[in-house]
Amino acid sequence: MLPKHEIGVRLPVPAPFRKKVYNMTMDKKMTISTAAKHAVKSRVFMALWVVLVLEAIALVVLTFALAKIGQPGVPYRYDGFSTAGIFRDNGSYLLNFALFAAVIPVVNSLVSLKLYAVKGRSIGLAVLWVSVVIMAVAIVFAAALFGLGNVL
Repeated sequence: MLPKHEIGVRLPVPAPFRKKVYNMTMDKKMTISTAAKHAVKSRVFMALWVVLVLEAIALVVLTFALAKIGQPGVPYRYDGFSTAGIFRDNGSYLLNFALFAAVIPVVNSLVSLKLYAVKGRSIGLAVLWVSVVIMAVAIVFAAALFGLGNVL
């Protein structure tokens, strides 16, 4: 009988894995508080937070300056098929713009910090950019709405 020969297959050496580089020495166990410490050091994060807070303050001031709250003549609905045409109310629903301006920066800042901790800096910045754009659109919309209310 012939001796058994083992046939060996030579596999190529695998390429070394590149370690994922985290910004500012992030690790997998980063909490929101440590993410906030890292984000405060970032100029872009701070600039976006300042812009977001300034937009929120502008929307609150715009709401209280231009909204006719308490007056019975604030138009809230137009109906071309009725005899009244323009329906009027006291305008208390317009305070929702100020509430929106107070809630959005807080919630979106917390969401951006959580995403910064879990997914990285770019996703957290993207959430803040979207928040800034949403708040700018809300300011334009509120100014147009309050201006329309003052004309009617």
